[in-house]
Amino acid sequence: MLSTAFLSLSALLYAGALLARWVPPADGWLFGLLALAFPWLWLLQTALLRRHRRTGALALLPGAVLLPAYLNWHPQRAGSLRLVTCNLNYLGATLAHPDVGAAVSAASAELRALQPDLLLAQDATSDTQRRNQTLASLLQYPFAQWSAASLASFSRLPLSHAGSRRFPESNNGFAWFDVQHQGRSFRLFNVHLQSYAFGSWRRIPQRLPAGLRARSLEADEVAQAVAASPLPCVVCGDFNDVPASYAVHRISAGLTDGFRAAGRGLAVTYRGPLPAGRIDYVFCSPELEFTGYRHLRSPAFDDHLWVCADLRWRPATGESTPD
Repeated sequence: MLSTAFLSLSALLYAGALLARWVPPADGWLFGLLALAFPWLWLLQTALLRRHRRTGALALLPGAVLLPAYLNWHPQRAGSLRLVTCNLNYLGATLAHPDVGAAVSAASAELRALQPDLLLAQDATSDTQRRNQTLASLLQYPFAQWSAASLASFSRLPLSHAGSRRFPESNNGFAWFDVQHQGRSFRLFNVHLQSYAFGSWRRIPQRLPAGLRARSLEADEVAQAVAASPLPCVVCGDFNDVPASYAVHRISAGLTDGFRAAGRGLAVTYRGPLPAGRIDYVFCSPELEFTGYRHLRSPAFDDHLWVCADLRWRPATGESTPD
C-alpha cells in the first residue's frame, strides 16, 4: 500500500510543476526543474487516480490544460506562408561534416520538397563570412539576415527593419525583421535561448540551475521586444526549454502556440543524449493562424528535429478564407 508520505510528496511535486510557468527560475530554479518532469508527474497522478478517484480527478484537471502542448493530431492544411525553423548544430562542422557544402546538401532534398518561404536557423555557422556565403548560395534564397549569435534567417519575401540582440556573456540571442506578405507586414523573431551546456555529467549540478536562471532573464527580454512590436509577430526558434516552463510561458503570452493549434504527433524536437521533449517552437499573433504544424526528421548531423509551420492571415470580420 502506498504510504501517505509518498502520496503527499508526489502531489507536492506535481503542484510545483504546474506552478513553474509563473515562477521565474531566477527566483526559484527548482520550479524550472519540475517543469521538465511535468509529463511524468502527470502520468504518476494518473496512475494514482485508481486509488483516490475523487481527489485524483480534481488534481488532473489543471494538468490536462497543458497536455495539448505535448500531444496532438490535427489535420494538416496548406496555408499561404510556410516557415521552417531548425537548430543546425553548426552544420556538423565539429562532427561528421566539416564541409558546409556536404552538410547542406544532406538537407537540400528535404528543403526542396518543403519549399519554405522562410527558413530560420539557430547555431547556423561559425560566424565566418566564407561559411555564410557558402550557406546562402546553396540555399538560394534572395533575402538573408545574419546575426553575431549564429542566427541565420533566409526568405523568399522582402525583409526590412532588421535588428539583433546578443545576450550578455552568452553566444545566444535573438534577431528580428519585418516581412511583407500579401500586402501586409509582420515582425519575425528568430530566438535562441541558453542551453544547459553540461559538457560532462559532473557539471550537471552547477549548469542545471545556471541554465534555468539564464533562460528566465533572456525570456523576459524577448517577451518585452515582442510586446513592443508595432506589427503582428511570429516568434520561433530553439528555446531550450519545455512547454511547462517559465521561459516558454513568458514568451508565448498572448500568442498562439502552433503545435497546440495545428500540431501533429508527439511533441519531441530534441534527440540528443539528454532527451528534453519539445524545445523548438513557432508562435504567432492573433492576426495570423496556423493551418499545419509538424516536426520533421533532420539530417544525421543535426540533434534537433525541424519544425515546419503553415500559416495564413486570419480573415477580418465578414471575410471568408478558402479551405
